[in-house]
Amino acid sequence: MWIVALVLIGLMLSLSSRTAPVATAIVALVLIGLMLSLSASAAPVATAVYRVEAVIPQAKLLNAAAAPVRVIPAPGPGRAVIVLQSVYSYTFGTTAYSGGGGATSAGLYYGNNLQSSQMNADSGAGSIVTAPSSSILVAGTYPNGFDGAFDAASTFLDSPVVFFNQSVPWTGGDGFLHITVLYGIVDP
Repeated sequence: MWIVALVLIGLMLSLSSRTAPVATAIVALVLIGLMLSLSASAAPVATAVYRVEAVIPQAKLLNAAAAPVRVIPAPGPGRAVIVLQSVYSYTFGTTAYSGGGGATSAGLYYGNNLQSSQMNADSGAGSIVTAPSSSILVAGTYPNGFDGAFDAASTFLDSPVVFFNQSVPWTGGDGFLHITVLYGIVDP
């Protein structure tokens, strides 16, 4: 839309030597105003992509079922974090973790409410910490096929993104987890 408008403005300005320059300027301002009003009513779009890294040591992994680990802070009133990509890098120690609830029981979630119905922000990383060696997992997030999160707006607005194990706690283990997240912030 912007490109079309800029081309039209360019054409009008090139013709301004043959037409009234004031009329050309008025038409250009009207077109700019129309573009701004149309873009204001469009769907929310993140204007920047941010990157955050979090390291979750053994003690926090063992306690992730009781205490979520904040990875992305709440963006502020009326704003929402949109996770674009998450990468988990697990560094194996000497003993693998056991327990947990499987691949999708732990991962990034919206909010701090410690409920099993908490909304996923990615496809989960629960099984990576039970691996018997160091591993990397690129979690399914937009546009990689994760179905996405759908819930009431209050679930997302002004909510942090946390790493949380919504199943039984892991036991044993002595490795740590490094999470890299690319995300945007929108004003829906």
